[in-house]
Amino acid sequence: MEEKIEVKVLADNEVYESGLLAEHGLSFWIKYGDKKFLFDTGQGLVLEHNAVKMGIDLDSLSGVMLSHGHFDHGGGVGALLDSGEKIPLYAHPRVFAQKYARDREEDRLEKKGIEFSRDDVRFNSVISPEKIVGELSLTGEISRSNEWEKTPERYLVRSAGEKELEKDDFRDDQALFFPTDSGLVILLGCAHSGVVNTVEYIKSISSFHTLRAVMGGMHLHDAEKNDVERTIRYLAEQELELIVPMHCTGFYAQARMKQALKSSVEIGEVGMSFKF
Repeated sequence: MEEKIEVKVLADNEVYESGLLAEHGLSFWIKYGDKKFLFDTGQGLVLEHNAVKMGIDLDSLSGVMLSHGHFDHGGGVGALLDSGEKIPLYAHPRVFAQKYARDREEDRLEKKGIEFSRDDVRFNSVISPEKIVGELSLTGEISRSNEWEKTPERYLVRSAGEKELEKDDFRDDQALFFPTDSGLVILLGCAHSGVVNTVEYIKSISSFHTLRAVMGGMHLHDAEKNDVERTIRYLAEQELELIVPMHCTGFYAQARMKQALKSSVEIGEVGMSFKF
């Protein structure tokens, strides 16, 4: 398979390169052949600034893919709408639901959803596995194959037409993946479905079963230490060439991954560039 995919980190919680900015969010720029996409957009506070500094033309995008409907992944779509032209958006329809999280310290709700509507974009609904271009694919809804990767009770959602809030099961959560000569590369948004569930699901729907890299948010920042260790053991079993924990993975989990998996782990940050 021809090596033709480039991935750059436009937004993340960490940055160490002069002139670039960090925020609580995540965004990957992807060049696949002559097509260019964003997988998530961060909050939108640093997207345009970092794109200019990194020599990325956001006006040349072929589309945007969203991992789920939280502001730190879809907030930057608003900045892309300023041109007046509706950009193609690939996501689960539930990204437009009203999303909240219960504050850990106080009995109040924090808004977590996105601010734009379906009418603002050229919306392409992705519920089941779908190839966006070539072998660049979104998972659609991810099957949950284990009992221990659970969504915290504090995440809530109100669906269109409903009055009551309910626990958010993150049906909209999805990942992006593509094959290379030496295995699949997987990009995670927040992995609300669970890292293990996500990887196992992708292996089950893809004809390419060897894994090369897993990159992105792994949502282990408030996970039990035992669950962090389970995730690390699973990743070790996959014999990955590259693991890039980012965003919501959390410092403890990132440190443990680096300690346990050594040179295969690179801690993610804004400005990183990868070619596959």
